[in-house]
Amino acid sequence: MKDFQIIEQFRTNIKDKKRYEPRQGVMFVFDTFSNIIGQLFEPYGIHILRMLLTSFEDATPDVRDATDDAA
Repeated sequence: MKDFQIIEQFRTNIKDKKRYEPRQGVMFVFDTFSNIIGQLFEPYGIHILRMLLTSFEDATPDVRDATDDAA
């Protein structure tokens, strides 16, 4: 994940306030990674925690729902 700067791409998408789809997509990826990769994804939890907390207060209900699923 470091080689491809995936976490940085997630951060960029979370900051996109013009469209909700990138923010929602990041939450879908978090949910999928945690379900499929499981414990191997846990070390990245510290990197995604702030993104999760920010997304819980998103103005778009779809993003909040996706965040709830990812958490």
